[in-house]
Amino acid sequence: MAAHVESIYEFDDDEAAANLFGSSWEGFDTKFDQIAFGIKARQYFAEQIGQELTQRLIEIDPEGVRQLHNFEEAANTARKTIAKLGSRLDERSIDLTIDMLAEEIATMQRVADLDQEGFLGEFDLSVRELSEIAALHKERDRLQRLLDTSPLKYAAEELSQGPGGIDDAFASIDWLGALRRLPMPTFLSSKLSSSGASDAWARTLAIASKAQADLQAHDDLQGRLRVEFGIKALSRYDLGKLLEVTAELLQHRDELRELLGLYRERRGLESLGLKEFLDCADQHRIDPGRLTQLLGAVLAYRGAELAKKSSEALHANTGASLENRRRQFADKDRAKIRDDRTRIKAKLLQRQPVAGTSFGKKKAWTEMALLRNELEKQKRFVPVRTLLAQAGRSIQALQPCFMMSPLSLAKFLKAGSLSFDILVIDEASQMRPEDSLGAMLRSKQIVVVGDPKQLPPTDFFARSGESSPEEDEEFEDLDDESILESCQKTFGYRRPLRWHYRSRCESLIRFSNEQFYRRELVTFPASKPESFSIDLIRVV
Repeated sequence: MAAHVESIYEFDDDEAAANLFGSSWEGFDTKFDQIAFGIKARQYFAEQIGQELTQRLIEIDPEGVRQLHNFEEAANTARKTIAKLGSRLDERSIDLTIDMLAEEIATMQRVADLDQEGFLGEFDLSVRELSEIAALHKERDRLQRLLDTSPLKYAAEELSQGPGGIDDAFASIDWLGALRRLPMPTFLSSKLSSSGASDAWARTLAIASKAQADLQAHDDLQGRLRVEFGIKALSRYDLGKLLEVTAELLQHRDELRELLGLYRERRGLESLGLKEFLDCADQHRIDPGRLTQLLGAVLAYRGAELAKKSSEALHANTGASLENRRRQFADKDRAKIRDDRTRIKAKLLQRQPVAGTSFGKKKAWTEMALLRNELEKQKRFVPVRTLLAQAGRSIQALQPCFMMSPLSLAKFLKAGSLSFDILVIDEASQMRPEDSLGAMLRSKQIVVVGDPKQLPPTDFFARSGESSPEEDEEFEDLDDESILESCQKTFGYRRPLRWHYRSRCESLIRFSNEQFYRRELVTFPASKPESFSIDLIRVV
């Protein structure tokens, strides 16, 4: 309690707080609620009416503050006025706005003083319309003064006296302008626009009517060349140039037959819808030998676009989405390979090798006892055939996969000693059935992998190396049947591999795919279709 009383005395005697609050400081009895309200009111005024007007309100003495409610009606009027003025008060002070409004009122008063009799009020038109009418009258007077000073005043008055004089004059001017723009000789244009234009015009009409038949025949021939042969260039020449070109063409009339034959073939292609394609090829001067390949590319592109538009699945996918799916598939494939590797490894680790026998003579030991003894040796090892016969089950538990040739299998594994879950025969088209029987008898199931299009097994080279040239001439090599062909005949079930992924350049497999595999192999086209995987580089 004493400490509490002492803290109250210290609070009352706080000089810093007394200096801050001034006359409002009364120690513990200071009216903090009123002071807090005043601070909030000041912040509110600053946000609503600005810092400058708030500061002016603060400087008003207490008596003036108590009289502020007398200005409520004036404040409402000012607020309505400010709302009407809108953005005109955004960046101006009240004093400046009052001065501006006073100046505008004075201006309007001066305008009103100009019409003290009230004549403007007698019109049904607005002041703006009256102002525009006055401007038109002023412009008319200016044009009248300009016409009075023009040297063509009397000519214009004479034309205006007729019923259509002005209109005829403008029509004549337009006709002369059109005449000047026509591609005609200069002397003819001058005569048609001179004072003797009527005679020149009559003579021109006579010549034109006389040449009408020839011009029509010319147009008919041009149309026939354009429609039947697609020749358009001749229509761009004048008569003189056309005569020169025609004489030159007649000197090569034998070649013209071939050219016209080509045009007939072209018309046939255009009737099939290839006009745009051929015009584009002519424009870019493409070698005719490449047109077939380019047309195939265009058709493939159009077919792909049509398939994309007609299939919702293709239309909804973009390159980015397909690349994302490809990446996801590759990641999941690699994850599956890792998971399968871990799962198989864990499964194999559960298999325990056989302890075997370790008593008696060491040559009679079996399984792990024999293997541990052999691992510590540095010489005089047990033969592999004997080791696999006496410790084969432990070796299979430690190393379940064997990769052996038929000769190694027969050499190292005794009959009936070991068996396998699955046998995979690779390159089966090069293996005879009798060579694979030993492994097949030791396995529960087999997978035969090979290509029937490859050469079958033969011992021609082995026998030819031991025989003389005379015997080779008399020897007729006979190909033996492979285990792949025997399995196809026996089982009948085969599963072909469709994806060819070994050749980076498609040209390596293209011929075989077309000639032997009936184009069933899925290959990956190269970025350069005309490229070949083998290049000839001449060294100087």
